[in-house]
Amino acid sequence: MSEFAAGLGLPCRVDTPADEEEWVPRQKIWHSGEGVVLAYREDLSTGLDYVVVMAEEADEVETTVPSVELALRTWKISELIDRFDRSEDREDLVDAVLMMGLGAPPEFDERIFSRICSAVRSSDSEVVGAGLHAITNEPWREYADVVGEVLGKGLPPDLEETARRMLVQFGDTGGGL
Repeated sequence: MSEFAAGLGLPCRVDTPADEEEWVPRQKIWHSGEGVVLAYREDLSTGLDYVVVMAEEADEVETTVPSVELALRTWKISELIDRFDRSEDREDLVDAVLMMGLGAPPEFDERIFSRICSAVRSSDSEVVGAGLHAITNEPWREYADVVGEVLGKGLPPDLEETARRMLVQFGDTGGGL
């Protein structure tokens, strides 16, 4: 990632080491003060790493993303969906759901939405937990109904509390979390 950012002429402006005791993730951010910003982060709750590409102008993001995908071999949405669809056991499914949550685009995607909803509706509490966690990455307002739906279905207390807090957030913001 550092080499890629340097190749774009983006200096590192933030380099935060992980501090798991304080729940601070490893993070690096590269930018030149204008244009594209690249952010690398290690998600502490999932153990997965991810990259975010940001810019004020949508065309700057659109022209940078293909280079990032190629250079860093990032997951494509079709690959995330395929991994979910081919999951053979709970561990594979949980990983696929968490990866799908991190890889979800800001704009609503029915393919991702339907799969994360199926995880939240699972009879396996570990899969439900992964689904709820995945929602927090791109909390499309469409998730509010499914989160409300699972509340009365005998979730473990920790997941029930998480779902209740999510529903409050959906209600308070009129949409996403």
